[in-house]
Amino acid sequence: MTYKPTEKEILAVLNSGIDARMRYFVHKVASQEHLRLTYDAEGNLFAGYDADGVECVVAWPFEVYGQIFLDESQNKQFLKAMSIHKFLGEYVDELFGNGISMFIFPNKTLQGALLPADVFRDMMEDELAKYGDCDWKDF
Repeated sequence: MTYKPTEKEILAVLNSGIDARMRYFVHKVASQEHLRLTYDAEGNLFAGYDADGVECVVAWPFEVYGQIFLDESQNKQFLKAMSIHKFLGEYVDELFGNGISMFIFPNKTLQGALLPADVFRDMMEDELAKYGDCDWKDF
């Protein structure tokens, strides 16, 4: 069964601070085993820049949150779900090697958690282990 946040939950989470949204993100991504990432019009994983010029990949726990963010921008981008196992196994090391950070769960005013890719990986591994799901390297 796929979990869908309620309208009340969406509003509460969107009105939360960065730390609360980060905890929500980590928990929901680990429990659902998917995250939502931004892609460009050609279907490539989109790496943009935060307000300070740091190159980053943007991620959300559910499409509804990312869509709210993207609807506010004029960019031609779209969201797609990816298995957290695939992302950790195939993308994180390359992002880290290229100095690309993770921008986690930004809101409309671009407030979100900016983390180096290796820190993101460690957080997700720790949370996935709570679910007995730490074999992501096999994917």
